[in-house]
Amino acid sequence: MRFLTLTLCAVCCAAPALAAPAESVYDFPATWSDAHGNQVSISAWSGERVYLSMFYSRCERVCLRTFNVLESIERKLRQDSQNAEFVLVTLDPGNDGVKRLKQLHDSRGFGENWHLLVGSQEQTDAFADSLGLTTWPVDDEQMIHDFRIFVLSPEGHIERTIEWGDKVADAY
Repeated sequence: MRFLTLTLCAVCCAAPALAAPAESVYDFPATWSDAHGNQVSISAWSGERVYLSMFYSRCERVCLRTFNVLESIERKLRQDSQNAEFVLVTLDPGNDGVKRLKQLHDSRGFGENWHLLVGSQEQTDAFADSLGLTTWPVDDEQMIHDFRIFVLSPEGHIERTIEWGDKVADAY
């Protein structure tokens, strides 16, 4: 396990910073199910301020930080009378079906501007790849994955990326 951890740290630290893709995230050709069972595409939020990330419900560290950072961003935006949409796509569609996403949505008290999405494993992997996100399975229930929150322009271009060490105050 120590070797795996050191190897993953070396890979993560050696990975170059990714530039924002030239195309819009809204151009990704997939339909997702949301926590209410509705079929949506990422482009449904075209024209909006969007914070986009990937997560999975059994994650015990990175995803909790993702939720906490996004909730902090939402509080700050509300203080400034601003709105945003929070779009999170699960990395674990085999476990995080619509019912599980609804439970998570409700248990965290997410509002109507929080959209938890699930798709097929194939489209999930392709979407993660398109964003430059990497995952490494640890066992049947856990995986190691990147912490990244993408701030999208109204056209769906990545304006900014929030990473693990970034200060939340700089994320708005």
